[in-house]
Amino acid sequence: MIQGCRWQLRVGMNGPTGLDFGAVLAMAQARGIAPDLLADVLPDVEQVLVLAARGDADDGVPDPPAPPDDD
Repeated sequence: MIQGCRWQLRVGMNGPTGLDFGAVLAMAQARGIAPDLLADVLPDVEQVLVLAARGDADDGVPDPPAPPDDD
């Protein structure tokens, strides 16, 4: 279910802004997932998915070093 949420992002001019909760809850209902349970975890899931889509997620892997200047 959570993996399917990544396709339900609302996107504005500045990139991803949040999940389309209506679509996510409809998907959950179709899959027989308890909406009260999903409502408890959606805010945290939304934050992670938006940050990941923006490229701001902290995945625990250090960023590669910047290339050296050719000055």
